[in-house]
Amino acid sequence: MAFRIDISPRAEADIEDAWNWIRSRSEVAVAQWLSDFEFSLRSLREMPNRSPIASETHAFLIEIRNLIFGPGSLQYRIIFGVSVDERSGEDVVTIYRVRNSRQRPLSGTEIFGDYDDE
Repeated sequence: MAFRIDISPRAEADIEDAWNWIRSRSEVAVAQWLSDFEFSLRSLREMPNRSPIASETHAFLIEIRNLIFGPGSLQYRIIFGVSVDERSGEDVVTIYRVRNSRQRPLSGTEIFGDYDDE
C-alpha cells in the first residue's frame, strides 16, 4: 500500500530555497538534485519506516525520521513523520523540513515552522 505524501508549508519553502540556491550555481546540479528528491519521495511512498529515526526526535513529542539524499555538499535530509489520517484511514508521510545535511539539528518549534533557524 502506498503512503500519501503531505508536504508542510515550511518544507515547501525549504525546497524552494534549496532549489534556488543550487540553481544559482549550476543548472546541471539542480536537475540532479530534483531528480534525487523525486526518487526519494517515491521511496517514502512505499517504505518510509525503513528510514532511520532522526537524531533530534527526542526534542519533539512525535517520532521523526529522516531520509538522506544527494551527493557531497548537495546532500539533504528529508525530515518527516509517519502517521494514519484519522478521517480517511490513509497511511501518511508528512514532510516537515528539507535541510542540507550540514545544517545543525533542529530544536524547539523549528520542525513545524519557525522561520528564524539560520
